[in-house]
Formats: sequence, structure tokens, C-alpha cells
Amino acid sequence: MRPAPPSLSPRHPLPAIVLAALVAAGCSRSDEPAAPWASIRLLDRLSDARIESAFDPTADSSRRRILPETRLADLPRSASARSDGEWAGPYLLGRVPGAPSPSIRVTQVPWSGASAARVRIAAAGAPGPDEAWFAVAANRPLRPNELADRAHLEPLLARTASLVRLEPGADGVWSGSIADDPRAEVLLVVALGPPDRLDDARAAIAPLDPTTAWFEATEATDLGAAVRRVRLDEVLRESLLLGAPGEARWRVRVPEASPSFRSHVAAPLRAGRGPVTGRVTAVAGDERRSASVTIEGAEWRALSLDLAPLAGREIDLSVEVSGPAGTIGAVGQPEVVGAPRGPLPPDVILVSLDTVRADRTSLHGGPPTTTPTLARLAESSAVFDAAVAAASWTLPSHLSMFSGFHPDRHGVTRAFGRVGDDVPWLAEELRSAGYRTLAYAASGYVDPQFGFARGFERYGTRDPVNPPLEWAELAAVGRERPSLARARRSRAQRDELTDLLRGPRDRPLFVFAHTYQAHDYRAPPDVLRAFGAAEDEVDVLLRGVYHDGSPYLSEEDRSPEELSTLRRRAEVMYDAALSIADAFVADLVAALEESGRLERTILLITSDHGEELFDRGRFGHGKTVYEELVRVPLLIRVPGGARRRIAEVVSHVDLAPTVRSLLGLDRDGAPPSDGRDLTPLLSGGAIESVAALSRGGGRSGTAPVLRALRGARRKVIVTESGGEVERTELYDLLRDPAEEENLARAEEAVLEPLVERLERRVAALRAMAAASGDWTPSDALRETLAELGYLGDD
Repeated sequence: MRPAPPSLSPRHPLPAIVLAALVAAGCSRSDEPAAPWASIRLLDRLSDARIESAFDPTADSSRRRILPETRLADLPRSASARSDGEWAGPYLLGRVPGAPSPSIRVTQVPWSGASAARVRIAAAGAPGPDEAWFAVAANRPLRPNELADRAHLEPLLARTASLVRLEPGADGVWSGSIADDPRAEVLLVVALGPPDRLDDARAAIAPLDPTTAWFEATEATDLGAAVRRVRLDEVLRESLLLGAPGEARWRVRVPEASPSFRSHVAAPLRAGRGPVTGRVTAVAGDERRSASVTIEGAEWRALSLDLAPLAGREIDLSVEVSGPAGTIGAVGQPEVVGAPRGPLPPDVILVSLDTVRADRTSLHGGPPTTTPTLARLAESSAVFDAAVAAASWTLPSHLSMFSGFHPDRHGVTRAFGRVGDDVPWLAEELRSAGYRTLAYAASGYVDPQFGFARGFERYGTRDPVNPPLEWAELAAVGRERPSLARARRSRAQRDELTDLLRGPRDRPLFVFAHTYQAHDYRAPPDVLRAFGAAEDEVDVLLRGVYHDGSPYLSEEDRSPEELSTLRRRAEVMYDAALSIADAFVADLVAALEESGRLERTILLITSDHGEELFDRGRFGHGKTVYEELVRVPLLIRVPGGARRRIAEVVSHVDLAPTVRSLLGLDRDGAPPSDGRDLTPLLSGGAIESVAALSRGGGRSGTAPVLRALRGARRKVIVTESGGEVERTELYDLLRDPAEEENLARAEEAVLEPLVERLERRVAALRAMAAASGDWTPSDALRETLAELGYLGDD
């Protein structure tokens, strides 16, 4: 059941324009929505739809992964690769050019992670003497360029001892054993056909067109079993799956003003090389309108239809997927939209600039050129001078933003935790209130596999900022040369987001935008020079300050001169990269101003944690909870808001309850939260002061865990190892903001009650801990996290 429309009288005084904007939210399933927008989300009306499809969704309606991130290829004939349990993927199936084409199906590929495995293939008919079919299996996901580019593929093939001959068994299943061979750990190739054609089988691999797909059942049981989250081309969309030939048909009333149909379609599982087509058709009496798109590769294609000639009429609307038998098409976020019939609730945009410490921003004493956009926004926003991160690394901190729970309560505190379904989730709440929920994030520790996609209709996993396209086109040298293709995909993400913000407001938006720009320290040469890099050290900075190839330097003794040089270089790189992240915010604000949305938007800009820039001889984040890691920027701009500087200590866990309050969604049955509603502070009021709790370390499960309780003046840090207190620290932040003098011994009378308060809060959170758990990520995600500097020593 959707929530009742929020009241127009929030508990706390807000600017009048905000009160005017907080109108009814919610979306009826009837043809006449109760909300002031005319959009109809067709996935919400599957119970009214007629679906005819070669794909049987009822075979698996549980919430489990249907297909992990896997590379498949277009196949010459109907074929698929599926195991009885977990996929071992990726697989490629193909045949040597010119050979006959029997129907072939991989039915089971047990894979233990070791170099020995057994492959089973079912084939219709024994291969003839000139046939040479093959299957490629790997125990890690292969990048598309590894499969499509001979230069990338040959090194992998060279590590394979040989192609493995498969022999038919009495049950009609072909099988072959792979002997223990360390060279088979990355890639193995098995062949069904004469041994003298094995080289031809190798040669036939390169031209295959790989596809990336990831499926997961949605948690929303009322959407029906045919709805899955489909991740393709680094964008995940909530989609209706249709097996070709397949059709879904709805009876809907077209909105009166500016009506249209819009969706994105893809073919995440393709069988054969024939064309795949997505088509939408609208029929009203004798009048018919249609549009189609050809799905050419591993990508989403926009499918839209102007419904203006049918405005206000009852129509039969159908979406079809056609192609070779065995193809499964995905129809992402299909909806009929029209101009709103009245004032809409405000949009909500949450921007997370990963790895930004407050004191390097222009808001809090940093160089004025690092974040000029944030400084400009501060003239009409509330700026929080003592915002504290829930954790000093990405995963638990972002989970706290969305849930309102501290890490010890949402339970995700290790490297591979996944948030539990019983944890409140802001995107789900706003989606239930009728918002379009869209994410433009950067994978890594905000990847959907950690649970972040809950409630999002669209979740992109390509950083919308990094690296700058212009730099990539220059092919700048460096330790990590930027990829032109990667930069173009990043630009496509940013362009899609800014186009969205420039577009018409037909329904309220909730947008999550996230970038690792500051985290990655990437900036082009001209920006490095602008931040003080000498000409003779630009190339050094392009290669990074990672002297040992790792972003986490060892804590060995260094001379004061070396530390001074390292810190200066790190600050130049960091500030330069931060300025590019700020320019991304400028793009978003410009789009909002151009469309007139800015004064109809609740804008929250923050960071998940800060960064050590050799403050204590170290570099990176996640290991401590000092101010450079847990004091982060937080700016909240509401429609009609005024400039305010707020000294109250606040936390990431306060964001979700604040958004609920601003939208009036906290009236009845609001989810539990560890945070407070900050809306009184936005209008000059006050709230009860509460010390902020932060957590660091412990990603490996065996490393020490650090917790800090941070008040307006005092801050206590407790380090635990093996369940025992290893160290306590106490700082007076007014006299010692750099936390250089540990007062734990000198002020024991102050320390003890603070430690007790910290322990009581942690014990209470653990008593309410959610059922989050560890999981095994894909190798592709592991690789991404390793590139970000994680997965080393905790």
C-alpha cells in the first residue's frame, strides 16, 4: 500500500516555498492517478497486463541471483549456458567458420576454483568429421575487450595448456576432464570436434561479440516474477523480461497533456545472429501508432512513442520483443508520461563526492579554487561545519546515508557485506511515494551487488566524472593511462544525468549521483599546473604518489623532507582532482538552473569520508577515525533556503530522517532511525545535541576496529582488537583540532564517562543489528575494488 499524501504542515517551520511544494505524493494504480502527475509506471500494473512470452518467469521467483556478471556471445544457433546451481561463467559458444551447425547446449560446468574441472555439453546429433564446436570457460569474468580483441585474448590463450576434446557419453552428454595445470587457472578452451580443427577453434573466438548481463529478482513481490533487475552496459534497470517472441499488453488511459511512452530495451541473452527488435504499439479503435528499435549489441536502446494524437483516449498499449528463438529481451522502466496537472513535490538530489575531507574544500578553509561551486551554493544553503561520517570508508558510510542506521546496526562492516532486506532504504520509500528513483554511481563499494539498487528503477555503475574525456583524448602518459572508451562512457553517464535535469518535470525525481574523482587523484596536466605543480614534476604526479604501486603506503619511518615532499604532491593532486569533482557539481547546478528546477529541488551534497594526506605519515583512508577522515562537507539547499552556517555536530545517519521530514513522509509509520531530523536547523531553530559516532578499520574481520564518539569539543577514540580494548584516546578539539595531544591519561575523569557512553551506544546498536551478511563478489568487482586501492591489508 502506498503512503497517504503528506500533510502540508510539517512539524518544523520551513520557507513558504517549501510548504507550497510539499503536495500530495503517491501513485494510484487506476487510470486516474491521485498524484498531481500523470505518469503511469507500467511495471506497477503487471497484474492488469496480459503477457505472452517464451520465457517462463515462474520458474524462479525467489530473490536470488539468476545470472552473475557474465560475458556471453551472440551464438550461431539457439544455445544457452546454464548450470544447475551457481554459474561458473563466463562462457562463449561458437563454431569454426564453415562447419555445420548442430544445436549445442552447456548443461553443467562444475567449477571449484581449482585448476581441475569437468565440462559437460549436450549436443543434438554427433558432430561430423568437419565439425569443430568449442566452449570457453573462465573462473573469472573476462572483460569484453579481452574477448573481442585478439591482442588481449592471445596472452590468455597462451596460458592454456591445450583445448580439451569432449567425448559423448551413454546419456548423450559430452564431457571432458581438465587435468591439474596451473596454466588453466585463468582460461580454458574445450572443443567438440576433430582435434585437427582445434587451431581453427582458437581463431574463431576473437570475432565473437560479447555481452555483459546481470540479473536479479526484485524484492517487490507485487511486481510479478517476470520483473528482474538487468545490468547491461554498466547500467542496471528494473525490467520486464520477455522471451522472443514475447509481448506485454496493457489497457491504459493516455494523459491529456504532452503524452508519450518511454522505455529502454536490451537483449541481455541473445541466441543466434538474427536481428533483435523492440517495438511499442498503441491502438485506439482504428488508429494505430508504433515505433521500433533494433538492438545491435550489449547496450540499452531508448524506445519512445509520441502519444499526443491519442491524448485522453483509452488505448491498448503493447511492447514486443522479437528475434531468434531463445533470445530474452529486457524492457526497462516502461511508462506512459504526461505533463503534470498541478504542483509537484520537490525533487531530491543526493550528491556524494567520494573521499572529500572538509578542510580541503573552499567551504572550510581550503584553497578557494578547489570547490568554488560549493562556495557559491553556500550563499543560499545550510552549511554544516561539524558533519561527521558514519565510517571512514565507502561501503558502510553510504549504507548509513540511505538507511539512517549506524554501521553497527545495519551490520555491513566488513569488505564484502550486503545490506539486509530489513534495513530501511530511502530509495524504496521515495519510490513508494511516486518518485522516479535514478542513480548515477561509480561501482566499487557502491555497486548494486552490495544492495544499493534497492528501490532504484535505474542504477548506473560508470563514474559520471572520471576520467575527463579531454585528458583521455590526449593519451596522457601515466601509471594508469585513461581509456578513451571509459571516458566516453563516463561522459555518456554525465550527459544523461544533465539532460534529465534539463528536461520537463513530469514526476518528482530522486537522484543519487556519486563520483570517485577525488578518491582517484586523477587530473589532467593543465589542472595540476594550476594547483602548483612544477613543470618538471607533472609527469611524476600523473603517475601518482603511489611509490610502491599501492595507494596505502607502509608506515615506515621517513625523513621530514621526504614527508614534506610527499604531502605537498599529494595535496596538489588531491586539490586538482577535487576541483574537477566540483566542476561536476557545477554541471548539475547549471542544468537545474536552466530548467528552473533548482528552486524546486532539495539538494544534499556530502562525502562518505575524508582522506589522510600524510597528516600522520600515512596516506589513504579506512584505517583510522581522526578528523581528516571523518569530518566531511555537508551542504543542504532547500527551495527558498537562506545562507546558514551550522555548528551543531551532525552525522550521515541524519540524512534519511531529514529527507523524510522535508517531504512530510515521516507522519505515520516512519521507519526507525539512529539519526535526527535536521529541518529545524535549516530555518534557524535548534535540536537536541548528540555526539556523532564513527567507525573505522575491521574490513578484513581480523584487523583492529576503531570507534569514535565526537562531540562539539571532546572526542574519544577506542581501538579494539580481538574483542579487547587495545587503546583509548581523548582529544580537546577546540584547543587541539589536529588531534596531536592524547589526553587519555591526563584527563581520566573526562575519559571514563565518554568511553562508557560510547560502549553503551555500540551495545544498543548491536542488540538491534540487522540480518546483513557477507557474500562472494564477482571477480570483476574485486578487480574494480583493487583498482580503487581496496582489498589490500586492512
